[in-house]
Amino acid sequence: MKNKKVKKIFRSPWFIGITATAIGSVLAESFSKFKILTAILKLFINIKNLMFKFFSASISIPLWLFILILLVSVVFIVLILLSLLGKKGSRTSAVNYIKDEIDGIVWRWKWDFDEYDERYEIEDLAPFCPLCDCQLLLPHDVLMCPNCDFEYHDYPKSTVELKMIIRQRVRMIISQNQNKG
Repeated sequence: MKNKKVKKIFRSPWFIGITATAIGSVLAESFSKFKILTAILKLFINIKNLMFKFFSASISIPLWLFILILLVSVVFIVLILLSLLGKKGSRTSAVNYIKDEIDGIVWRWKWDFDEYDERYEIEDLAPFCPLCDCQLLLPHDVLMCPNCDFEYHDYPKSTVELKMIIRQRVRMIISQNQNKG
């Protein structure tokens, strides 16, 4: 679990960007007589001056052009918001799918959003007893319940196959929800 969090941090775009910037700054500083901090300060001052000139400039445009630009902007923002809300709804229904019975065994899992790949992944997939709902143990290819002595000898599939089955069921649930609404 901790190893996945560390991998997630190292794959984060923020971590990659900050690390690359730091390494690039050190290399630039060591291989030239150019002072990085002075250049960055001058860049920010120039940007501030350009922004001040831009926002203090006066221009005149016809009223009809201003209204047209305003309407197009509002429509564009509304379309973006509607597309974002549509995607969020389908993800929410899939993320709520955290339990299913496969081959007579109850399976539970969590969803973890991978920011780097921008998709949800199944985490902590675990089998549970269909009789007493206790988490099953897996000694020597037999699922056993430590609570009620339930045993399942035909261990159904590998974890990879189970994740594929669950993903397929999630896709079916999402498509059924989209066909309903």
